[in-house]
Amino acid sequence: MPSIYYFCRGNGFGHASRALAILESLSSAQDVTMFSGTSATAHLRRAGVATTDLGWTDATDHGAAAVRAVTEVLARRPRPDVVIADELHYVPLICANLAIPVILLSCRLGTEAGGPEFDIACAQSGIPFIIPDWEDCHEIPDHLVGIAEFPGPLVREIRQTRGEARAELAVPPQDFLCVLAFGALHPNKKELQAELLRAALGLWQEHGEGLGQLAILCGKQEATQLIGEVITPAGVRWIGYTPDAATFYRAADVVMCTAGTTSLELARNGVPCVVFPGSADDVARKRSAKLHDAGLAHVVTGPVPAESRVLLDDLRAAQALAPSADANLIDWCPADLVLRRVMTTLERAASLGA
Repeated sequence: MPSIYYFCRGNGFGHASRALAILESLSSAQDVTMFSGTSATAHLRRAGVATTDLGWTDATDHGAAAVRAVTEVLARRPRPDVVIADELHYVPLICANLAIPVILLSCRLGTEAGGPEFDIACAQSGIPFIIPDWEDCHEIPDHLVGIAEFPGPLVREIRQTRGEARAELAVPPQDFLCVLAFGALHPNKKELQAELLRAALGLWQEHGEGLGQLAILCGKQEATQLIGEVITPAGVRWIGYTPDAATFYRAADVVMCTAGTTSLELARNGVPCVVFPGSADDVARKRSAKLHDAGLAHVVTGPVPAESRVLLDDLRAAQALAPSADANLIDWCPADLVLRRVMTTLERAASLGA
C-alpha cells in the first residue's frame, strides 16, 4: 500500500478544506498521514481526520522551527512513497535533498508570496507544481510557463440537497436563512471580518426575526475578539466553528463571506453568496471578479455597507442570481486530479529506481 505524507498549511481553514476534498478522492489503497499546525489542525480534526500537530502557528509555518519539524519527520519516520505539500514551499526542497517524490500544491506562485527562489527550484527539479486556480488570475514568470499546472479551484462537492440540509438543521422550508461564514480569524482579514460581523448583527438588530434566521459560523468568543461586546438580536444563532459548515451552506438562502476558499466552494455548488474581498490581494480580487462575471456570486468591491438597507439589497441581489447560475461555465479542478498525479509520480519513481 503506497504511503503518503501530506503536509498542510494553516493560515485559515482554506488549505485544510482543500485537503478534505483531496482526501475524499484518495482511495483506501493509499495510506495517508496528515501533518499541520494551528488552524488547519483544528479544522481537520473537527472533520474527523487524524492530524499530527507539528507545533507551528499560522504566522510561523515558514519559519526555521517549521522547517526543522518537517525535516525531522521525513528523516526519522518511515520513508513515505510520496509527499503532498500544500503551500509549504520549502517541503519540496527538503524532499529533493532526501530523494523523496513530492507534489506541491499552492494558491500562490512563489513570486506572488515573496519567495521566487521556490518557484525556480521547483522548475529546475521538475517537481509537479499544481496551482488549483484559474491561470488568468496570475502573472506567470517565464521559468514556470509549461511547468505550473492550473486546473481551476479544487473544492468539495456538497452532496446534500437543500431539503435534506434543512431537515438536518430543523429549518422549516419556508423560513429565510442567511449564513455568515467567517473561517478562522485571520490577521489580514480581521478588520474586514469585524466590519462584516457588525453589519450583519446591525441588520438583524433592525429587522429581527421578521427577516428570518442568521446563522453565524463562529462563536461568541471569536466575535468578542473582533468587536468587543457582542449583542445577539432575535433570529441570530451562534453556531461556532463546525465540521457541518457545508450543511449550513446548502440549507441557506444566501451566504455572506470574505474572498477565499469559502466563496469558491459556494460558487461551485450553486449557493447564492455575497462576497466581500475588502483589501484582498490582487489574486483574490481577480478570483472574485471571475465569479462575479460568471454570475456565480454577488461581489461587493467597496467597503462593507454601513446602512442595513444597502446590505439587504446585496443579499437580494445574490439570491436573484441563483436561478440562472451555472458553475460549469468556468473550469474547476477535477476531484481526483491529485490522486492521478500521485499515481503518475509513483510510477515515475518506480521507473527511475528500476
